[in-house]
Amino acid sequence: MKKQGFTLLFVFFVFLFFDWWVSDQSRAIKIDSNILYSIDDIFRFCYLKASFFHPVIFLNPNLKILSLVISRVFVEFLPLEMASLRIMNSLFSVATLFFLYRITETINPRRKLPFLPILFTLTSCAYFLVSISTLAESMFIFFLILAVYLFYSERYLFSIIIMSFLPTIRQEGALFLIAWVILLGRQKKYQYVPLLFIPTFLWSLANFLILGYSFSGTIFYRRLLGSDAPSGTLILPSEINSGIIMFLLPAAVLFVVGLLRELHNKKYFLIFLCTVLNLGFIIIANLIRFFTTGYLYSGLRFFAFSVPFISIYMSSGLEFVLHRFIQKKNSIVIVSILVAVISAGCMFYRLKAFQKISVVREDSVTSNQIASLEQISFWLNDYMQRNQVYNLYTLGDVSTDKFIRRLWMKVPGQVRYRVIVGKNSFQDMFTFKRTPIIKDKAIFISLEQSKLQYLSSFKKEFLKGFPEMSLEFYLVEPLQLI
Repeated sequence: MKKQGFTLLFVFFVFLFFDWWVSDQSRAIKIDSNILYSIDDIFRFCYLKASFFHPVIFLNPNLKILSLVISRVFVEFLPLEMASLRIMNSLFSVATLFFLYRITETINPRRKLPFLPILFTLTSCAYFLVSISTLAESMFIFFLILAVYLFYSERYLFSIIIMSFLPTIRQEGALFLIAWVILLGRQKKYQYVPLLFIPTFLWSLANFLILGYSFSGTIFYRRLLGSDAPSGTLILPSEINSGIIMFLLPAAVLFVVGLLRELHNKKYFLIFLCTVLNLGFIIIANLIRFFTTGYLYSGLRFFAFSVPFISIYMSSGLEFVLHRFIQKKNSIVIVSILVAVISAGCMFYRLKAFQKISVVREDSVTSNQIASLEQISFWLNDYMQRNQVYNLYTLGDVSTDKFIRRLWMKVPGQVRYRVIVGKNSFQDMFTFKRTPIIKDKAIFISLEQSKLQYLSSFKKEFLKGFPEMSLEFYLVEPLQLI
């Protein structure tokens, strides 16, 4: 048994390592690449870098505290910058697959193909995307699957404790808590229900006392930079749509077959609850968005939470089809290998197509611009250190600009980053609180001269300009201090 477990673990590591390095997308996430892939990736890294100097970041309602604490540990002891977080997520992805395998063995000990859920999970585009990102989804899925495994192993108290921390990793944890409340209610163990909410309550209380957010706002916070903040809809190219159809249609058939087959299987009740809660929420949220805006939500990564559970149902569905129509064991092996090849092919097909999305291309910079940004960041850091300026300002409509994000990554961790969202109104990006005029000197980064009207109450001193990237730097300080 141990030998089989180590063999599976080795296969998982090889698979993820191979996917990690051959994918164009993984190379795009690297800091030194000409494509800075995700806004969220960069913000998260910069928050972690600054958390040592500004511990209040751990109460940022948009950055759940447990995910920040765990990520901070990896960044501290594995100082590879963005790569530290990617390695962390790869490890969580591998560990998730191990516990998924154990869950399959527990609920169906007679199953001949217990590796199928792992196969379907690995070849899921959504799961793969989060496994090579630097965001908290992989960590979230790991703790969720671990809690499910502990429940099926009849270690209910440990399962409850793990689940209680889930909302402090991502807000979707509050949704899955409903499943555990229902389970405890069915078992008449009501005394354990309050345990599910203790970590979230304590974190929300600290957030309320220090930052002034409401208890619900701590968990369900939504960032809004203001009227100047950029907005847009991610339009997927036809290649990725066709790739999704190629895989999702047969996957949906297997899922439905497995769902109907295990509908009255009591061991599947927790799997059923988690699947219905997550998929139901995604469907309802998309319907609301469609009827209010005319667009469907394009965040495929949120589907990743359901992938392991859907894969378990797909496994049951595939085994039913194989035993129903194919009797020979050799045929079962051949079909399983064929499914693996087709699934993996569809996954890579979609990943390649993903590179054609316009927002990815628009974020690219040239090698000359990369070199110029290095020189700019060196000058900016030197100036801020020599003059003891530890505030950085920009405007809401350019806060996600590809040049400004790259520069923010290079500034020292003690620098406080604020976005101007209106006349004399700032949003502190470390707490997401609106603040009045700051009484300290600051560096203001501008892309357009006309935008300086927002700084009418400041003394402005032009420092340096870089016309090739439309970047201008000003030293600003409030007039009342002069």
